[in-house]
Amino acid sequence: VDNYIKRLAPIDSVNWKNDPNEKLAYFERLSSFLTKLSPVFSELKTTLLFHILKHDQENQKYDSEKFSTYLEIPKITEYYIHNPSEVLRQVSFPARGCGELDSISDSEQKALVEDYLTHFFEKQDDIKPYNKFYDANYL
Repeated sequence: VDNYIKRLAPIDSVNWKNDPNEKLAYFERLSSFLTKLSPVFSELKTTLLFHILKHDQENQKYDSEKFSTYLEIPKITEYYIHNPSEVLRQVSFPARGCGELDSISDSEQKALVEDYLTHFFEKQDDIKPYNKFYDANYL
């Protein structure tokens, strides 16, 4: 899996981190491959989705569907409601890198989630869609 992901990386002469079109093309190549993998690779999927959401956040685009997909992947965090055996079977955190994408720390993950929740709560008062993922006191 790691070897195939390496082959999906942009060529060295492409500055994909500073070229939005190249970045999105790279995300799409990774996504096309990772969506076919079993849940044991959810760590890689989480890393990719985090970077997609981060890119969208930097461009002031908050997609609730992408965010929900990200939330549905089991994670080990202090505020995430989970079935411990399910999480431990599927993912270990902090999430490792995925190809050219950096690994993500718990604090980066928490900051992103809090920003997305703040954005969505400014437009809606209903926390019910997020109750299955997060402790009510956290929300």
